[in-house]
Amino acid sequence: MRGGRLRRRVTIQQIASLTKTAAGEDVPVWDEFATTWADVLPQDGRQFVAADGQHARVPMQVKIRYMVGVTRRMRLVLGARVIELESVTDLEERHREMLLSGYEVT
Repeated sequence: MRGGRLRRRVTIQQIASLTKTAAGEDVPVWDEFATTWADVLPQDGRQFVAADGQHARVPMQVKIRYMVGVTRRMRLVLGARVIELESVTDLEERHREMLLSGYEVT
């Protein structure tokens, strides 16, 4: 992987614990797993209608150098944006670079 393409700083977060809201819902408390340089590749966006209104769901792909321990249960923070991961792929299975795919929900 060429380092020149890794222009964006991303933070990988994992769930540290769960807390309960007044309504009894479990809400995750996120903790930093790692911060690294990445190549962010936005894809075509989609819109969907949820019970509380209309939302944009923007597919994102992020390439990083290979890192042990990254799973799809984690999320990425890119400035004020949060990307929920759906898949983590070791590209070419060579432990050199990873492709993290997911959605930024707005």
